[in-house]
Amino acid sequence: MANSNLPNRIIKETQRLLSEP
Repeated sequence: MANSNLPNRIIKETQRLLSEP
C-alpha cells in the first residue's frame, strides 16, 4: 500500500523541486 504511494509521491515532489529554481 504505502510502497506504491511512495514512488508516486517522490516523483511528484522531485518534479516540483526540479521545476523550481
